[in-house]
Amino acid sequence: MAPPVKQRGWWRDYFYDHPEHKNRETNSAAYMSGKLIVWCKKCFDQCVSAELAADNLRVTSGIIPVARSPETITASPSFLLAWIENPEWLAFIEEWGVLSRLWGKGLEGTIQFDGWTGVNDVHIEAYELSANCEVQPMRVFDVSLQQKVAKVIRQVETEWMVIVIAVCSDAASKASKACRLLSHQQLAAPEAYQWPDIVVPDCYAHQINLIVGDYFKIEVAMYTHTAERATLVIAWLRSKSLLLALIHETHASTTGITLTVLHAVLTRWTAHYLAYSHLFELHFTIQTIVERDFRLPDTQKVIVIGDKKAKEKALTMIDIIQDPSFWLHLKQYHLQPLAITANISQSAHCWLDTILLIFGLLYHTYSMFWKPEDQPARNTILMSIEKLWIRFHKLDAPGDLLKEVYEYLDEMGSYKGLGNLLESIRHQAESEVRYYLIN
Repeated sequence: MAPPVKQRGWWRDYFYDHPEHKNRETNSAAYMSGKLIVWCKKCFDQCVSAELAADNLRVTSGIIPVARSPETITASPSFLLAWIENPEWLAFIEEWGVLSRLWGKGLEGTIQFDGWTGVNDVHIEAYELSANCEVQPMRVFDVSLQQKVAKVIRQVETEWMVIVIAVCSDAASKASKACRLLSHQQLAAPEAYQWPDIVVPDCYAHQINLIVGDYFKIEVAMYTHTAERATLVIAWLRSKSLLLALIHETHASTTGITLTVLHAVLTRWTAHYLAYSHLFELHFTIQTIVERDFRLPDTQKVIVIGDKKAKEKALTMIDIIQDPSFWLHLKQYHLQPLAITANISQSAHCWLDTILLIFGLLYHTYSMFWKPEDQPARNTILMSIEKLWIRFHKLDAPGDLLKEVYEYLDEMGSYKGLGNLLESIRHQAESEVRYYLIN
């Protein structure tokens, strides 16, 4: 049952309610599995606008005499209570659903899904389809009792007419089990299996973030102490709205770029790297503001203010900010290659050969860490990469493959001169762009 309007969160302003939402009966048309049906306002309005534009095109072509108005489809944004019975509306929904399922007809696609367990202990999995470098949301299932992977594959191939070549999920227990069963059926009876050629990899973006997790488990004082201090400084800065405004204003006036202080969140990939890198980029600005505030009389200070506890906290944070070793160690964090590869691997157009290059790039990059203070991070990350490779491929990396990857990265062997070739192509492309801009 939907909560009363006054008790709703801010996010509900971005969704349209089902027109029968006032009917509190959970078996009414407004509810599915006891949950109120809603529509994203932006997506819905875009679809209505596209439908109206298509109507105008049909009028121009002489297919229909008059274009429909938005009111004939729905009284957006305040829905009419009777629109669920409106034939115009039903025709629009039917066409919308059909068109959304035909966008990938005849293409090869990958089914992706992720799951979570709600506070009511119901396990939900959301499915989406990736084809032609585009992602289309599909459906959310309650899989507390039974997995729906096979059902989704059949639906994609029969209704969406997309050739499923891969099924990808995170490595969580339920999703991993579903993919494992799919993979085991292929091995046990490939001749009787419905989809013998489907690849069933884990989500490599998830796995790269497991490497990040291994990195943060390194019990080296420099790493753990720096991470703890950076987290404290970030949390303190974000609790001071006036100080944040000063940072924005000062940094923008001196560099022309606006940066904010980000808080690392475990569920957001690359968040730790971005949080720490933003903090490091802002460190001259922050130090300037602290030093300027220190010279002000007590009545004009904006940092060391408040009660005794607040002042002690501010002084502790100032000590960290003014400590050169803190910024030096923060600069030496080793997360950038992992952040870049996580961003690549989570894209809609990431292919398995891209993942192969990512593994090679990560291994090559961290193998080049030669400073003594980098060795704990180097050894841990390389060991984590090797562990993931063996887990996915059930064997050590073939020597010929490693040799090929190293030759590619070092521009040796058959790849000699590749860098110069790419550089000349880049210069030629830049020259062509400049020519077209000028002319």
